[in-house]
Amino acid sequence: MTDITNLALNHDVIVGRLASSYTDYPGGASPSTASWFPPQVVCTTAMWDSNCIGFSGMMNDPTLTYQPSLTDYHGYVLDSSSAYKAGGSRQASDGQQVGANIGDIDTALTLNQYSCSSACGTGPYPNN
Repeated sequence: MTDITNLALNHDVIVGRLASSYTDYPGGASPSTASWFPPQVVCTTAMWDSNCIGFSGMMNDPTLTYQPSLTDYHGYVLDSSSAYKAGGSRQASDGQQVGANIGDIDTALTLNQYSCSSACGTGPYPNN
């Protein structure tokens, strides 16, 4: 049993599923009208379309399949053409992009780093 009084399910990207299998909460619209259901992750063209998400590292290659562990996570940045970016027609409910903000991750990874003024190894190091 699901407690729908405190459930939030909307503005989500659910790949490979059908809207008819989901209900929006709050609101109760069924089939879902507030989430998106692209059939695949990878875009086979150079521009985003409703059939894909639009990760910059997975664009314009009809032979490419979804790669859940790219060597460089920057490949998961949303392409500028993706509707899931902030300001796009499929942005998150808070007006930001759907999913992780890779720029914020980069900022967090370099926050409070100490760079040595003399030779001290391979730093920078966390400034604890």
